[in-house]
Amino acid sequence: MTRGRTDDRDATAFAPRITLTLLFGLLIFVVVALLWVLPVLLEEPPPGAIPDWRAERVRAVLAGKALYLLVASILTAAFLGIRGWLPGTGGGRRS
Repeated sequence: MTRGRTDDRDATAFAPRITLTLLFGLLIFVVVALLWVLPVLLEEPPPGAIPDWRAERVRAVLAGKALYLLVASILTAAFLGIRGWLPGTGGGRRS
């Protein structure tokens, strides 16, 4: 084997588990945040409301919760990745 080259077995076993976990965590965050603000998105604005009424309501609903939702989503994705339930993570099993 030449210096600087990886073994073929190592090259095929490579999976960017941390990157996949973070991406799935962000995906879970987006889905949970959208579900969290869904009632606000479905509300009809009152007559004479300002043009960005809905955006202000969404900000008010997510105020102080977005960071907790993000942390919970990434921790959930990490747990699912460790268990091997996320695609590409493999759960740390080696063959």
